[in-house]
Amino acid sequence: MEILLTVKEVASLLKVHPNHIRRLMGSRAIPHFKKPGVGVRFDPKEIKKWMEEGHVGVEDWDKKAQEILDR
Repeated sequence: MEILLTVKEVASLLKVHPNHIRRLMGSRAIPHFKKPGVGVRFDPKEIKKWMEEGHVGVEDWDKKAQEILDR
């Protein structure tokens, strides 16, 4: 099963407020999609790629992502 992140999880990972993530979504600056019946979700691989492209630092990506997924 594919693991997908919520707005709150991505915000926690990037250490920003969920409203900031929503603003990024509104301007189509962050990769996301709407899953019918579930809501907005983020593919961790796409978020990591987005970060690597210079949008956010990638230090400790795997550690931070695992902490969020383990909750």
